[in-house]
Amino acid sequence: MSAAEVKDRANDAYRRQQWREAVTLFGEAIDLASGDAAAGDPGVEVFKIYSNRCAAYMQMGQYANAIQDARRCTELSPQWTKGWLRLGDALLAAGEKVAAYNAFNAGLREVPGDAELKSRAELAARHVASAPPPAPSAAPAGSSSSSAAGPAGGGVEVGGLLTRGFALVNALMFVVPVFPWSRSCYRNFMVATLVNLVMSLARSHGLPRFSMDYLQRVMLDPTAQYVFLCVMLLSNRPYLVGMAPLLMIQTYHFSKGAYAAALKYAPSQAEAARGKVEGLLGQAMAPTHPRWGSMAPREKDAAVQAKMLQLCGTAEVAFGVYLLVELILPTRNLLMVVLYWQLLQMRATVELARGGGHVTNAFRNLDARILGLVNHRMAPSFLRGAYQGLREMLRKQVQRPDPSAQQGGGGPGGLMSRCSVM
Repeated sequence: MSAAEVKDRANDAYRRQQWREAVTLFGEAIDLASGDAAAGDPGVEVFKIYSNRCAAYMQMGQYANAIQDARRCTELSPQWTKGWLRLGDALLAAGEKVAAYNAFNAGLREVPGDAELKSRAELAARHVASAPPPAPSAAPAGSSSSSAAGPAGGGVEVGGLLTRGFALVNALMFVVPVFPWSRSCYRNFMVATLVNLVMSLARSHGLPRFSMDYLQRVMLDPTAQYVFLCVMLLSNRPYLVGMAPLLMIQTYHFSKGAYAAALKYAPSQAEAARGKVEGLLGQAMAPTHPRWGSMAPREKDAAVQAKMLQLCGTAEVAFGVYLLVELILPTRNLLMVVLYWQLLQMRATVELARGGGHVTNAFRNLDARILGLVNHRMAPSFLRGAYQGLREMLRKQVQRPDPSAQQGGGGPGGLMSRCSVM
């Protein structure tokens, strides 16, 4: 089978949202195309296959692999604009804001005057400008800054570390109710998490200002969307499923903050603990990151953060499904269902405008599972038709009405990723 035929199969798998299959097939196409090129027959353009595999890795949340493929794409074809866009978008998704800004500008040096690269570079510059300043203490070697795909965190910040620690202790006492006051620990966890998220917003965007630019930046920040989730959960009865994404985010950033603090006061013990944690994580990360042992610390941090965000997206969608199922129970809360699904709709719309994210990926995985059930030969045909109608309605809910009307870089379209495969 030729490289072109394998590439077509990979593109078809991508369109079917079978990301793992697409990655495997793109890899086979790269091997075949590289062999053809070495034999003097260029055939398929290898750099485009690297670009396509980068897009598949992005959909899987494997940003370190996506960055590697995007870099290879730009090395093979420096004057191809899309390769630099892939690289910058992958770096932004991994939280490498300065590196993303440098990548877009490197693309502009190769393709001077390109409007989209210029727009994306300006957007990356705003991300860099809005990032909190680095802590005066030494940062962990290879640690990543706060990601554009998740709430801000990292660095030695005493207030954030204390509030996260308080939140995690209360979460533990709520999940393991061995104390008489365990039920109130849920509210304590939510309040501490809310305070921490508001502190993160203030560090990223400054104190509240009455301006549309400030409001737009805050509303598009995933941290603000988690603030809305906290407020909703605080005003309702305890939901263990609902607090799961917040708990994962707090645990991740508390671990990073605690490591940064330990690195300042007890560096040898901090590095020893990091080695043990990386060994444990390697067992869980090896199936999706076979290079885990040889990955740089920064790549490992990006991979762990991507995995955490993937699990958060799954938990958030699972909570939405749980609320729908609860409608048939006496404990149903119609107002909570409406508000939470409005929040999910807002998040999916913003993520789609940016080229994807962990919530939209979770919806895609859920959609693939449901399609497998309704398309089964034993499933009634009316279920298939009903679900197809529901899919179309939901697709329209998160579809941008007029992409051409979006201003480059200022609104959600500024991060619009070229996710089509070629």
